[in-house]
Amino acid sequence: MVKHNKAVQRFYDDLIYGDKATLSKSEAMLKAFPFPTIEQLPSLQVLEVGLGRGEWSLGLATYARKYTGLDYSGKTIEYVRQELESNGLHENASLEHGTVLALPFEDNYFDVAYCIGVLHATPDAVQGFRELLRVLKPGGTLNIMLYGKVQPRNIIRDTLFYISKLGRWADGLILKLVLAIEKWHLPDTWFFNADGNIVLYKDWYFAPIQSHHTIQQITEWAQQEGAEVTYAFLDPYRGTLKRHQRWASGKILGRFLCPDFMASIQKPGVPA
Repeated sequence: MVKHNKAVQRFYDDLIYGDKATLSKSEAMLKAFPFPTIEQLPSLQVLEVGLGRGEWSLGLATYARKYTGLDYSGKTIEYVRQELESNGLHENASLEHGTVLALPFEDNYFDVAYCIGVLHATPDAVQGFRELLRVLKPGGTLNIMLYGKVQPRNIIRDTLFYISKLGRWADGLILKLVLAIEKWHLPDTWFFNADGNIVLYKDWYFAPIQSHHTIQQITEWAQQEGAEVTYAFLDPYRGTLKRHQRWASGKILGRFLCPDFMASIQKPGVPA
């Protein structure tokens, strides 16, 4: 049973998360993952779950053999559709309304899937993870980004997130606090997205659902499905101390401490 609710949909209809997409920015983000390379995309059928403002969509629709995007927000879909049309990419793209918890696609359908910053915003991240692997072909790759936990910057974010759930009075108080602290110009490696983007703040502190994970945890999810984490790294857009990389990957501290991170997971089997 899909557990999403109207409040979640309304939030992301109003938010439409992210910065305005450009092809150069999209290309740079695609290069963060070792597979697929931009040169490999023309032979691949690609799924993206969670579209934002099309930051990944633009590059994927430009290079992939066939691009399919899915989002839970109807307004986000329309926004990205307009972005693709304005760049002449609509003929190679298909946009669907739905949830990662029950993907409306056949088993073993896509070569690669991207799910950036989505699973931690659902009520059942493990179910979403399984669904993404289900629709991948044997040997296919899932590229994800997830919020980490128990790290100075994330402790502040997570604490304010839970305070924001105490009532409407908390929303305005937290927003004023965050914007005031931002004026101190603290390093981005500390606590905040130091770019003054109110959209980013709303997603961090006021999202209806937010969970936090570790690389070790994702490795265990993959093993339970017979899959393998082939590549994991700290989110390059969340500059963090180098020692966190070692802690996040460790079998002991890695179970408790991890900054936000990205990972590639390979589904078992031999590609067709």
